[in-house]
Formats: sequence, C-alpha cells, structure tokens
Amino acid sequence: MQNIEKKSVENVGEYKYASFTRRFVASMVDSIILGIINLAIQSGMGFQLKEKSAIIYIVTLIVSMVFEIGFWIKRDGQTPGKRVMHIKVIKANGEKFDWFTGFIRYFGQFVSAFALCLGYLAIISDKKKQSWHDKLAGTYVVESDDKKPSKLVYGLGCFIPFIIFLAAFLVGFFTAFNSKIKEQTLTNTVTKRMNANIKQMNPEAKKHFDISQKYFTQIREASNKNDIATIKLIVPQLIKELKTATELDPTNPQIWVQLGHAYTWVGSEGADGGLEAGLNAYKKAEELDPSSWTYINFVGDMLYRLGRYEDSVLEYQKTLRLTKESGFAYLGIAKSYKMMKMNKSAKEHAEKALEIFTEENSNGSFDRDILQVRQLMEEL
Repeated sequence: MQNIEKKSVENVGEYKYASFTRRFVASMVDSIILGIINLAIQSGMGFQLKEKSAIIYIVTLIVSMVFEIGFWIKRDGQTPGKRVMHIKVIKANGEKFDWFTGFIRYFGQFVSAFALCLGYLAIISDKKKQSWHDKLAGTYVVESDDKKPSKLVYGLGCFIPFIIFLAAFLVGFFTAFNSKIKEQTLTNTVTKRMNANIKQMNPEAKKHFDISQKYFTQIREASNKNDIATIKLIVPQLIKELKTATELDPTNPQIWVQLGHAYTWVGSEGADGGLEAGLNAYKKAEELDPSSWTYINFVGDMLYRLGRYEDSVLEYQKTLRLTKESGFAYLGIAKSYKMMKMNKSAKEHAEKALEIFTEENSNGSFDRDILQVRQLMEEL
C-alpha cells in the first residue's frame, strides 16, 4: 500500500473502505475496554452514580474522548478495536491525523447516534462507507492491511457485548425483583409483628385497648362532621383507657403507639402534655420495637409537628436505613427540609415520595398522599 500521509485518499484506489460489520465489532471491542477503564476510575474516585451522576458523566466523556482521539493520532488511526479488526481512520486529504479533526469526528458521533443512529446506518448504503461523522470530519475508515479478522474476533466482538447487555439486564431485573420481594417481606413482617403485639397483649390491658379503639371510631366520626366539641369530650377518656393499658402491659409497643395517636387529637392538650406526651409515647414504642419503621415514622411526624425539623430528618433517615420504599419517610424529610429553607433537597425527596406513592397506588389508597406531595412541590 502507498503511504497515506503523502497522498490524498480520494486518489488512492488501493485502499478498501471498511465494512459496517468490521466497524461495528471494532466499536464493541473499544466499548468493552472503555467500560472497564471508566468503571475502574469511578470506583477509585468513590462516586455513587445517583449522587454524582453529572460528574461521572463528564469524567466518562473526557476519558472516552482522550482514548479515541489519542489512539487515532498516536496509533495511526487505530484504536484497540480497530487494530484487531485490521481497519483504521484516515483523513481524506492524506494528511496526518490531528486533534482538531479528532474533536470534530468524536463529537460528530453524537450527531450520528442522536438521529436514531441513522448516521451510523449510513455506512451501509454509502459508496465510500462514510458515516455522518466521517463526512463532518473529512475522514474515511479503511482496511489497514490485507489481513482479515479471525472468526474468533468477530464472534467475541459481537457475542461479548450481547452477554454483557444480557447480564446487566438480568442483574438489574433480579436486583429490582429481590428488592421488591425484600420490601414486601419486610412490610409483611412489620404488619404481622403489630398484629402479634395485639394478640399477645395482656388480657386485662386488651380490654382497655379495645375500648380505646371504639373511642377512636367515635372521634373519627365526629371529625368527619367537624364536631370539635365531641372530640374534646372523648379524647381525655381515650387517653385514660390507653394509659391504663400501658400500666397493665408496659412492654407492648402497639399500646404506646395508640397512646401517641391519642395525643394528636384536639382536646389532648390538657391531658398530661399534648404533643410532647405523644412524642414520648411514640419513642417508647420505637424503643420496644426499633426495627419497625412505622413506629419510627410516627416519631418523625411528631417531631415535625413540634417544629424540631432537624431531629425529624434524622428520625426519618432511620427508616430509610431499614427500607428505601417508605414514601412517608421521604415526604416527611421533604416537609422538614422545606421548613429549613433547603428547597433543593426538599424537592428531591418529594419527587422520590411521589414516585413511590404513585407506583403503589393501584387501589387509590395513596391518593391523598400524592395530592399532598404535589401541593408541597408546587410550594417549593
């Protein structure tokens, strides 16, 4: 072959334009190498994708750009993938490859890709096998010698990316599936534990507990009618029954939770402390069953109502260490961040809460919560 640096490619008929298949396999080989390099760099930098996605994208872009253009310039137009496929990139005028041409060709690839990959598919029909980014940069991809790639290279170039894609898909699918199963199992475990607490309740305490549940029903009915006077009459009796139940069975967290609920109603202010007493009751329930994120969320809710926003965030974060699927924890953190004027963080957590509530709202049980989140997001 004649020296490509001394003659214009337009006038050199000895070069054969590289086929679409060869170029595709070469790109797959380079993608595998780049993927390993970028993964190693990201691991070394200690970034987590969700938290530092913008920085990781920029690092990946720079590494990929330097990798490709560097090989085009320093290795006679051959990246590792092109080398094993016996092809290379050359300038149409026969001059030595330079950074300016490299930049145009590299970023031109985004044009070819973003147009539904039509810029790449153009190689198949173009007489000179040029992609759109080749035309933009004034380059060709040609066979570098008379050697043909082995069938093994062809096979690996096509097969390995498929295996990687399939593996990534399966890992993602089973991770999500297992995560969902884990969350459902965890939720069922909490629910079963709460029901077990009721079943295991001291018989005498259970009598007072059952009376309290009837009072709760009456309070809700009065609330629907906006009958504040009736609520104020019932709440002290409700608190009295539950306090008696806690004295009879002080280690049952479900009784303490119900007592905490009782202190959230109007009329509880004069009954040993109102919301502060409710907070202490919820904390007692959490102390007795620290793995129940339901109880933890109740503590977070009460801290928020008391204006202790930083403590509220810390409490909800306990829940998120147990499960990432608590929309109430994300919503609670969002509300607290809003009150702390941390609107960006508030919005991020509100969006996560909305995502979780929407996904779990097949029966409409989270309609009110979704509305609350949307109202919060409008205010941010």
